[in-house]
Amino acid sequence: MVKDISQAAERRYRIAKDFSQGAERRYRIAKEFSEGAERRYSNKEGTLVRAQRGDIGERRTLVRAHRGDIGMAKDISQGA
Repeated sequence: MVKDISQAAERRYRIAKDFSQGAERRYRIAKEFSEGAERRYSNKEGTLVRAQRGDIGERRTLVRAHRGDIGMAKDISQGA
């Protein structure tokens, strides 16, 4: 039973790691497409990454995420 719990915890860790990497990818894409946009970026942990709607090239999406966010990572490109 303890082994099952640790395996479940390991799965959750891997999922969290995947979401975190996805958030990082979206952050880099947003930064790349936001030339001339009002923006606040930082590489520090937990810093808000924000771009105004309509200001990210042709994408016209609001990108807002805390680096390493787990639950929201899949929705970041829709402005979660």
